[in-house]
Amino acid sequence: VVLGLNAASLKVVGMNILSAAYKISRGGVSIDFNKPKEPIELETSEDDPYGMKTKCAEYGFFPETPSYLPEGFVLVNLSEYSDDGSDYICFFYEKGEITFDIGFENFKVTDDIPPIGIPTDTYNIYETEINGHTTHILKENNRFTAVFFDERILCDIFSQDLDYDECDKILKSYS
Repeated sequence: VVLGLNAASLKVVGMNILSAAYKISRGGVSIDFNKPKEPIELETSEDDPYGMKTKCAEYGFFPETPSYLPEGFVLVNLSEYSDDGSDYICFFYEKGEITFDIGFENFKVTDDIPPIGIPTDTYNIYETEINGHTTHILKENNRFTAVFFDERILCDIFSQDLDYDECDKILKSYS
């Protein structure tokens, strides 16, 4: 399998998979083709302590954002895209091997909101009310996933190996 991936990676991304960093994890292998990540600094303010509102405002939408993130995590990546249907921004944080990301997708036309898929092995998804939003939460195998809608903005959190109590604190801090 690795040799097949190596041949495919040489063709697709021009990089030898065997020289890339890789990590075996539950459910598969995580391959990181990137160089070590440098922290990203965003413009912050008193009402936007992590710069998420300011970044989303660049795309013309204004989601509720968390006012709490666990100590010691740094923003290491941003994923952004925009098309006729939606704008999407995802903020990736890490502290050592522990990661989490917070994403926002602003749907421009609410009639075009597709169903949302949450990968799961156990189907242990439950629904609860948090800060006035119906929130769907999945906790399994040290992974945490939560999604909710704020009008036409889909907000999601995904973490790997972050303590569930910390994930709950992030989720409950949205304002």
